[in-house]
Amino acid sequence: MRFAIATLAASAFALGLFAAPIPKVKEKVKDEVAFVGVWQVEKFDFGPDVPVPPLDFTRMQFTFEAEGRLAMTIGDLPSKESTYKIDAVPKVKTIDLTENKQVVLGIYKLDGDALQLCFGEGTNIPRPTEFKAGDGKIVVTLKRAKKEK
Repeated sequence: MRFAIATLAASAFALGLFAAPIPKVKEKVKDEVAFVGVWQVEKFDFGPDVPVPPLDFTRMQFTFEAEGRLAMTIGDLPSKESTYKIDAVPKVKTIDLTENKQVVLGIYKLDGDALQLCFGEGTNIPRPTEFKAGDGKIVVTLKRAKKEK
């Protein structure tokens, strides 16, 4: 009888232990699928005390591919290639961009066809903890580009 109760308790513990992460895994897969596509920049926010560079950011697009490749383009200029990696499991979802072995750490919010990114301006800057531009942090607001018919 003790063996049966111990087995039942161990089974319940194991099921609880292995069942708990499933929603987070689903969230990660959901975000990985939702990220793929072309995203149009709506706004680059450098913070209140930083002058905006004279560049039409609304002509900029981010194209995320399923294999972790990212192409950034501005109008007819050649695209800038890099890679990305997301992690949807933490409370604040993270994204890492890598180009020429240089990693830029960021966070993201994904809500349907709206994507918001926050990064440090360059490498060796700690990952942001909130979506607030300034003090070396940039917030980029994107919307999913409409498919041409």
